[in-house]
Amino acid sequence: MSRHFTRANGDYITVGPGILTTDGGPTTVVLLWRATTLTAGTILDLITSIGYVVASFRSGSTGYEWVAYNGTASYQQVQAYTTATWRFDAWTKNTGSSVVRGHYANLGGSWTHTNYLAGTDSVDPVSVITFGDGDLLGHMNGDLAAAMVIERVLTDGEIETLQTGLAAWETVIGTTPAGLWAFNQVSIFDPVLDLTGGGGDQITISGTSIGTDPPGFSYLLGSPTDCTFAAAIPPVVGALAGVSSSTSAITAGLPALTAHLSIGANVPPPLMTGTAVVRGLTGTATAT
Repeated sequence: MSRHFTRANGDYITVGPGILTTDGGPTTVVLLWRATTLTAGTILDLITSIGYVVASFRSGSTGYEWVAYNGTASYQQVQAYTTATWRFDAWTKNTGSSVVRGHYANLGGSWTHTNYLAGTDSVDPVSVITFGDGDLLGHMNGDLAAAMVIERVLTDGEIETLQTGLAAWETVIGTTPAGLWAFNQVSIFDPVLDLTGGGGDQITISGTSIGTDPPGFSYLLGSPTDCTFAAAIPPVVGALAGVSSSTSAITAGLPALTAHLSIGANVPPPLMTGTAVVRGLTGTATAT
């Protein structure tokens, strides 16, 4: 799933900063989103306690995206986007007055890395993060699958590892202070939580609805592990029947085997059943 934001309804979600104390640099911001229409609207804002916008990412009505950072007089047009196309957008900025570097790719496509505007650090750290909320440009009209803010400048190569899913996002975070949010809840009444455990959880919500999954993108965190299982087969007991003679033919009717598996995973153990058949049993009987 993803979360759909409808501009006309004023949909938005806000989360706390958790352990984030970024004032603009060093910072990396990553989004996986798609537009419903070519509409001007705010996708993400990092805002201080006094309402100063640390960083902002917006869609434009002419089919271009816009980025603003601390110290900029206005938003800068950065690249084109199309509707109904899942895409990654990321930007990185170092400490102080430094160039904002942009990174973008359609889901499953190749990356482009380019320098944007120059920005400065904020006078205050971020205190709230908004998704889909707007001020002058209004609200987002589209779907949001995942977002991440890290207090470190990721390299171009690290950015390019993020296509597969959240496990890769988790890897680049490592021990760096960060916030990580997935918008794959099955109900809008399930809060959006900071998956780093740092406490940047949902504060407020207005509207939104459940959207579809970005194809091929995994929300699974961490690496899958193998599970072990053991099967206990009871002793086989059968009744023998035959006629005494110099050559005896003996038949044995064996019961069906039943075994239960004990599996080291949180799934119900399956029931295994089978039948053993003994063929061509021969031998010699000696009278005593």
